[in-house]
Amino acid sequence: MTDKRRSFTDAEALALISARVNMEHMFSGKRNAAKSGWEQVVKEMGLEGQVTGPQASKKWDNLKTKYKELKNPPTGTGTDGGEASAATWPWFEAMHEAIGGRPSIQPPTLVASCPLSSHGQTAAEASTSAEEGPSQVSLSSEEEPVPSTSSQPPPKRPRRRSSVLAFLKKQAEKDEARDEALYEQNERLVHLIAELVKKK
Repeated sequence: MTDKRRSFTDAEALALISARVNMEHMFSGKRNAAKSGWEQVVKEMGLEGQVTGPQASKKWDNLKTKYKELKNPPTGTGTDGGEASAATWPWFEAMHEAIGGRPSIQPPTLVASCPLSSHGQTAAEASTSAEEGPSQVSLSSEEEPVPSTSSQPPPKRPRRRSSVLAFLKKQAEKDEARDEALYEQNERLVHLIAELVKKK
């Protein structure tokens, strides 16, 4: 049987989508895994001898391409000419269930990795809250900080002021000692010059 283009009936297209989803584990990306996977898909569809693996693969690729086009149509396009849309294409819902949630189709939600000071939460706490329920954490960059209504005082910061003051004090003492040494050196130099002038 040649691998020429084959028209799939509506029922066969739905069976292909279902079988491909059921056989997802067969498509690991390893060498020759896809070939074996498509043979299993055809077998699951009950179309051995009527459809080849490459034909099923080609049909799947076409369905994926059409789904992606309809999911994110270019701006300014319409369906006035009778083109298929997400609402009218018969396999949109089936393809959405099959691949709509994949990262390549829909990027994963990102969680902030810095402390959320407006909520008093660390990144780890925010991540935990996000898993418990999406309404509990807001990551809006335009949101105004909400004043804390809790009766507990804010956590104390480490006392860095004393260490900074100690450093500045030591630095001032070093500067003062250096200035005194320079002053004494200048005094000796002036005294030597004065002695030289007297000798002349």
